[in-house]
Amino acid sequence: MGKYQFSMAKVLNWREAQEEFAKKNFMQKRFEQMEQEAILAEIVAASRELKVSTTNFINVNTLRQQHLYKNYLDEQIVLQKRALEKVNHETEAERQVLIGAQQDRKILEKLKERQYEAYAKEEKRQEQKDLDEMGTLRFQSSVS
Repeated sequence: MGKYQFSMAKVLNWREAQEEFAKKNFMQKRFEQMEQEAILAEIVAASRELKVSTTNFINVNTLRQQHLYKNYLDEQIVLQKRALEKVNHETEAERQVLIGAQQDRKILEKLKERQYEAYAKEEKRQEQKDLDEMGTLRFQSSVS
């Protein structure tokens, strides 16, 4: 028998490439998610800082400006939370695609393993058959 070759090697290679593509997309979404979380943290920190600094002002105009800025920050927080939620959903969708691609690849790898085991078993059986035949021929030649 010849060297073992998996009959679906091209499909396995394609599925591995699909998994790598899905992993790349997931990592990009995860990076985007982290960026959005950092932006939200910055806005929330600015809002907290504004609350602390508001108690020190006596001028009405300054207080009014601070109030308008506080409203702006609150609005930005709401918008950023929405953007973060959207990215979270996209990241989860990419995670599911990645999990599916990994499962598809693993299925083919298990099939490859089973086929290799069957090949090795058949190879061993054939080898034993050949050895038995050689032994029989030797016995017949020694008896004659």
